[in-house]
Amino acid sequence: MGPKFGYATRDTAWATFDHVRIPRRNMLMGVSQVSKEGKFTVKGDPKVMYTTMMLVRLTIIMECPQFSLMALKIALRYGTVRRQFATQDNSKEERRIIDYQTFQMTLVPLMAMNIANMIVNNWLRDNFRTMREQVVKGRYDMMPLLHHVLAGMKSQNTDFMMRSIETARRCCGGAGYQSNSGFTEIFQRASPKVTYEGDNIVMMLQSAGFVFKLYAMAR
Repeated sequence: MGPKFGYATRDTAWATFDHVRIPRRNMLMGVSQVSKEGKFTVKGDPKVMYTTMMLVRLTIIMECPQFSLMALKIALRYGTVRRQFATQDNSKEERRIIDYQTFQMTLVPLMAMNIANMIVNNWLRDNFRTMREQVVKGRYDMMPLLHHVLAGMKSQNTDFMMRSIETARRCCGGAGYQSNSGFTEIFQRASPKVTYEGDNIVMMLQSAGFVFKLYAMAR
């Protein structure tokens, strides 16, 4: 399908077939099956098909802080070597920009939030493993809650990741535009995650829908 921004390593494509029969033995029929008569069926609860989608969302969520912290690390390193203005009395050297409160108050909250996201993400990973173990046994009671949280966190984490990267780049001034700064590659690798597995507005609506269901049940 041609080169893609931030996704050039994937050879995604499409194909159409006309008057082609695929032998049933060549079909991947694990959870879902197609009978000889062409009837499509799903083994057990159809909800099990959502686990793959939820796993992809979890993977996206787990990766977001890695890109954010990578960008923040570049900005912090830049702040330790970049000097501007001799603002301190009796100082012959200009002050390092990392010593300015505005620089610190711009990046430190982003670092703290990303670390908090990592803690929540680890909680999600552990609960997802527990959910999959239960699904194998035919239990699906954890799926609605995790589907709700994963949808909301996918939207929140990816949007916050892009804000962190852009803020870190701005803190590097003109140097942030240089290709050797590292931001070019980070942007290209990170930005598609906002689009993967659904539009973020739709993800937030899915998450909000579950909250309204709980509210209706509690009334």
